[in-house]
Amino acid sequence: MNILGRVWVFVLVLAAAAAIALAIRQPDFRWSTGSVMIGDLLREPAKYDGRSVRVTGIVADRMGIMGFGGFRLRDPLNGDEIAVVVPGGGMPDKGSAILVSGKFRQAFAIGKVSGAMIIRDR
Repeated sequence: MNILGRVWVFVLVLAAAAAIALAIRQPDFRWSTGSVMIGDLLREPAKYDGRSVRVTGIVADRMGIMGFGGFRLRDPLNGDEIAVVVPGGGMPDKGSAILVSGKFRQAFAIGKVSGAMIIRDR
């Protein structure tokens, strides 16, 4: 094999490795079985209020105090975020890709501004 052939093989292997790394780093959370997109919850909070939901995403930030905690869950595809309340602790690491099951609550709605959260199941 000449030098040009070796370069092409190297480029193809490098491209394949990059594609695999991207697929592993940011999986398509839309295809998680039975889950709802974070954006759907935020666009139609009244439809989901009080219902049990499953949502996938990346843990953005977290905080806890005296046995209570919470974190922001981010959709890596479009950046939508929702607050997740964790009663009794046991929070995931920042940057973790997780599936959250819990009860969706529309916290408030004032005009076009609204807040929503998921109270995580134990």
